[in-house]
Amino acid sequence: METANPATVMFVDDDPSVLSGLERTLRPWRDDFNMVFICGAPAALVYTGIRAVDVVVTDMVMPLLDGKQLIERLRERNPDIAFIVLSGRCDGDLVESLTDDDVVFVAKPASAATLQVLINDAIDSLMVRKVQAGAYAENQA
Repeated sequence: METANPATVMFVDDDPSVLSGLERTLRPWRDDFNMVFICGAPAALVYTGIRAVDVVVTDMVMPLLDGKQLIERLRERNPDIAFIVLSGRCDGDLVESLTDDDVVFVAKPASAATLQVLINDAIDSLMVRKVQAGAYAENQA
């Protein structure tokens, strides 16, 4: 029986200590999905130019490119990526603009259990969209 490849989740933050903390915190779920930890939005753009990702968990406030700019650029490449913003910045207008774009926002610090639920929900939604798209394509043929 063929098994599906686990989804790839990319975590993006400009603070290496935050990424290390996320990696330690999420270690128990490393078999549930592939996890990649990237320091900074420019490096995330390079990575996604080489490898596919399914879910991006990003900080909002970063130098050079902020989280919203990263989301916009990645959506241009692949509109199917799911996004979760994990940020200490809770500006109401910003949160509203992100959630209007189907981006999930969670304030730092978030528990490992919360992140796991949000990531699993994002992966489940992606799978449903892929199945629906496949069924639609079959009906059009």
